[in-house]
Order: sequence, then structure tokens, then C-alpha cells
Amino acid sequence: AIASSHHKTKKVGGKDDMYTLIERGRREAEEAEEAERESKRFLNLN
Repeated sequence: AIASSHHKTKKVGGKDDMYTLIERGRREAEEAEEAERESKRFLNLN
């Protein structure tokens, strides 16, 4: 929250860009977890 208020003098889209980056990172993390789960399930089958 401190960082966002500090950069408020920049462009308005800055906060949206940061939110987009956070959302993308969260999505990638979830996909990585899912892939890891799938690979473990695959290994357990063999």
C-alpha cells in the first residue's frame, strides 16, 4: 500500500499494471502447482 501511494504521482495506469503483474504471477503459480500435481499423479500410475 505504501509503494502504490508513493507512485501515485506517476501515470494512472501504473497501479493497473502492478495489479496485472500480480494476477499473472498468481495464475502462473497456480498453473505450476497444477502441473506438479499432474506429474506426481502420472508418476504414481507407473
